[in-house]
Amino acid sequence: MREQSYKRLNNSQPNRIRGGETKVMRKLLNAFLVFALVLTMVTPAFAASTTEDLGDYAYAVNRLSALKVLTGNGDGTFKVDSTITRAEFAAMAVRLLGLEAVAKASAGATPFKDGVADWASGYVNVAVQQGIVTGYADGRFGEKDPVTQAQALAMLVRALGYDPAVAKEGWPTNYIVKAIELGLTDGVDNVSAYAPAKRGDVFKFADNALFVDKYVQTGTFNGQPTYAVAVGKTLLTDNLKVAKKTGIVVGSKAVNFSDKELLDGQVAIDVLKADGTVDSTVVFNANDTDAATLLGHKVSFFANDDDLVIVEDGSNTVVTVPASDIDTVNTTTYAFKYDLDGIAKTLDITGAELVFNGQKDTLNSVSKVEPDSGNVVLVDNDADKVYDFVFTTDYDTFLVQKVWVEDKQIDTTSGTSLDLSDENYTVVIKKDGKEIGLSDLNKYDVIEVQVGADATNTLYTINVLDSTVDGKIEEVVTSSKVVIGGTTYSVAADETTGLTFDNSVLGKEGTFYLDNDGKIFEFVAKAVENNADNYAYVKDTKDTSDTFAGTKGLQYKLWLTDGTTKVFDVASKVVYTDSVTTATYTLKDDFVVLNSVKDKMVKYELNAEGQVDSLEVLNPDAAATALIYDKDASKLGGYVVNSNTVVYFYDNDAVDPYTGDTGVFTGADLKDAESYTTVAYGVSSTKYAEVVFISDASFATPSSDAQLIVVDKVTSVLNADGDTVNKVYGFVDGKAVTVLAENGVVVSAARGDVIEVTYNSKGEIDSVPVVNYDASAKTGTKVDAKSDTTIVVGGFAYNLADTVYVYNYNTTDDVVTATTYASIKSEEQTLTNYSKVYVHTNTKGLVDLIVIDNE
Repeated sequence: MREQSYKRLNNSQPNRIRGGETKVMRKLLNAFLVFALVLTMVTPAFAASTTEDLGDYAYAVNRLSALKVLTGNGDGTFKVDSTITRAEFAAMAVRLLGLEAVAKASAGATPFKDGVADWASGYVNVAVQQGIVTGYADGRFGEKDPVTQAQALAMLVRALGYDPAVAKEGWPTNYIVKAIELGLTDGVDNVSAYAPAKRGDVFKFADNALFVDKYVQTGTFNGQPTYAVAVGKTLLTDNLKVAKKTGIVVGSKAVNFSDKELLDGQVAIDVLKADGTVDSTVVFNANDTDAATLLGHKVSFFANDDDLVIVEDGSNTVVTVPASDIDTVNTTTYAFKYDLDGIAKTLDITGAELVFNGQKDTLNSVSKVEPDSGNVVLVDNDADKVYDFVFTTDYDTFLVQKVWVEDKQIDTTSGTSLDLSDENYTVVIKKDGKEIGLSDLNKYDVIEVQVGADATNTLYTINVLDSTVDGKIEEVVTSSKVVIGGTTYSVAADETTGLTFDNSVLGKEGTFYLDNDGKIFEFVAKAVENNADNYAYVKDTKDTSDTFAGTKGLQYKLWLTDGTTKVFDVASKVVYTDSVTTATYTLKDDFVVLNSVKDKMVKYELNAEGQVDSLEVLNPDAAATALIYDKDASKLGGYVVNSNTVVYFYDNDAVDPYTGDTGVFTGADLKDAESYTTVAYGVSSTKYAEVVFISDASFATPSSDAQLIVVDKVTSVLNADGDTVNKVYGFVDGKAVTVLAENGVVVSAARGDVIEVTYNSKGEIDSVPVVNYDASAKTGTKVDAKSDTTIVVGGFAYNLADTVYVYNYNTTDDVVTATTYASIKSEEQTLTNYSKVYVHTNTKGLVDLIVIDNE
């Protein structure tokens, strides 16, 4: 049974799945509160395929590339700051004339005595035939010579037919004057006749030439040809057969507001007359342009018949309003009110077309333009201050719990299930801008879900976010702000963490998941992360079903690898694996199987609620066998067993083998040459055992040698079992250390005290510390530390060990620091008066530790 299925459709309008009337204060565009901009001939909706920073040359490069006048270098760059050769420019000029095919057919010998490379010969021959290039006076072409600005402008003037209108004398000024007159140098600073031209500047010259009316022969007079400017006849329209028009994009296959039927890759454009009225609606092939992304925008476009070549965003007023800034929307008066930095604004959306979450919709409900999250983008494409298109983005953020690929379902940590199985659903999942499949989603992925619907289809757009913070809550600023890792984070209004953000969350550690606004919306505690390779022994199971309610429930009592025993609820769906099969079982249908794992060694996983949602029942490598432990070889019989191996010890003689003399240890605790009755699990091909069960055991006794700690402070923390224990900060052997006390062991010590402790096998203080030195007791003490081998304290002489650790407790500053014996020996006074001095002697009677209580 799928619970809380994600159905947000009601008369084609997504419903809210969150309770209450509180709006979610999220902003899809984090950098802006409101973005309002009049766009006039902005970046074209096409781009050359390059990773190069084109700077001011981007516009020219993009347009010339779309027209296939530029092909770029083989490495994907255009090298706009480099020079361009005469051969390269001749090729570009020939392409501007639309004579690429002729050039390919004209490859071969050229009229120049220095020869031309094979790839360039056809272009040069056509350029000569068209009167674009003439070569040098000495008969050379100079294919590799860099083109000067004067040469490039001269070739373009000739390509446009203006050579007859150029003064016959005064090279190169005559051509530069004509080029400036025609506007070829617009956008290029510092035109220089003889300097090698930068490629980027040449590209701008050529881009300007596209729109210049050509100079053509109209007849003859007195035997001489006559010429005139052919208005409207340009390289773009006449040679490249591309018409420039203005229109409004009104449809694509995904969202279509036209009456035209559109296929994939097609767009519908309302072509405008000069007076701004619609002439006709035309279907175009979008090709490599981004025309479909400019739905509702006025555009300038260049088309070859029904093929779009270039699409440029025109004069549109575009206002983007985050959901949190929307005040009210009246769908009767069509007044859209929002807040801009505390100033109320109202926009008119009368007659506007609506796109809701990527689908064509109808502006008949306030909720469609008052999203709980995301934003609303409004477009005025005719400058009449009435907004013609409204685009609403409304999303919900979830944390993936489980993906059921065959069922086409996503379970989330909030308990919501996204059922994507309907054949009328279109599902688009994207990560890092690339489309992925349902099987590519992983547990604990953050997903942002948008749902839109038209009359026939529901569109699910799912974006995978990379928004997590690992750490612990260090400070609670307010009920909606906390500090993690030194950074302050806000808590989302619709968070599903299950936490109450007051002082009770201090110290909560794990992964905090952020929504698109960088706010905390979900949390997975570190304690929920799986235990030491997820191994556990199932000590018992318990049926917790509610017969009256008709629900199934199950609990596992697990003996964990840290030695503790904990009870976990079993999730409603469990990925179950044994030696025969791997399957997804449910409590409802497979209760008997899931309840049959008592006394089994398993590997398990927990979901965000701490429920077992994955269980692998392990088979022993072999039957229980008596094996001898070889400590030097770290081998128990034929198994490799070392400090990384988890060792479960159970007492066969105990009435309850799991409450008697039992425990969880590591391979390092086994005694050399001892015999153990052993069952091994998780055995690798090299015979390394991850877990062993043993009985009749003897263990190496952990070292009980006392250790001295010079105390800095003692605090209280939660240990791995959730018990409140003391944590000691201090110094051992000159180094700062921290150590936990065993549950129930109280460390009563203050800064500057010296305590003597012992440890259990986990490295925890297991005995009430003996205070060897109480820093609060003050007595005057004289110290003579002049000798390298002897120190005199209070009139008593002590011999020094080879290594002496010295600590200074400054009661004025209330700080303990590690120092050196040399630092006190270097004092000029033979006798120095301290508040108190503590010396510790080792088993040989030599001083190895000194604490100086110094005010």
